[in-house]
Amino acid sequence: TELRSTTFCNLCCYFRGRGKHNAALQFAEKAVRIDKQHKDAEDPGRLRLNYAVLLSLMGRHEEAVEQIEAGAALFREEERHLRQRNDSWEEASGTRTAEQVAMCLVVAYHNLWVEHHSLSRKEAAGHCLFR
Repeated sequence: TELRSTTFCNLCCYFRGRGKHNAALQFAEKAVRIDKQHKDAEDPGRLRLNYAVLLSLMGRHEEAVEQIEAGAALFREEERHLRQRNDSWEEASGTRTAEQVAMCLVVAYHNLWVEHHSLSRKEAAGHCLFR
């Protein structure tokens, strides 16, 4: 199932790059559905962020906020595990470094700011900038 999820995610990126947002959204939804059922996606945080971008492009900002928050939670959990292992700045096999996780969180919080701004939630948008 991990291979199917990764394939759907790659197809999502392909169609998004070609400007076919509906097709990209369908593949992203399939990948997210697999991840929710099996919890074995290769990079579930990024999957959620990619899905959120597509939702936003389709004007589905509330759903985009939910996906970004889910992705940010996954990145925070990954960051917490790195701190517990005490190798936060050294890359372990198959994992990101703490610096890479921090960069993913920056992207997530920026995207969250954009979505709250689109929904005219200025106060919530402001909180995203100080995380």
